[in-house]
Amino acid sequence: MRVTLISARTIECNGDLFLLAPSFEGVAAGQRLWSNYLHHIGESTILGPYSAGTELEFGLAPASYCTWTAPRPSSGSNARVALRAPGVWDIWWEDYRDADFNDLVVRVEVLPVER
Repeated sequence: MRVTLISARTIECNGDLFLLAPSFEGVAAGQRLWSNYLHHIGESTILGPYSAGTELEFGLAPASYCTWTAPRPSSGSNARVALRAPGVWDIWWEDYRDADFNDLVVRVEVLPVER
């Protein structure tokens, strides 16, 4: 899996992005993938490999005055997940309470298995 920070529309709630589940070799559930995500837009990281059908759960933990609940799971009401193409999802997060769901956009892609 490749995880890419696509875009952000916030300036005050810079925080951290976590992998909440599952664990895999070298990365424990709850591990921070990026600290200060606004400084890393355009960057990618590779996770896995995972068995087919494994569901990943990410969590957004904004900082500043936006910390009223953290981390905000990608399966919760503070995130919207959109299937863009087979094996490609975008996660649109809300970091505060304005319901614009554009504060951090993350793309998750299934990569072909290298043999």
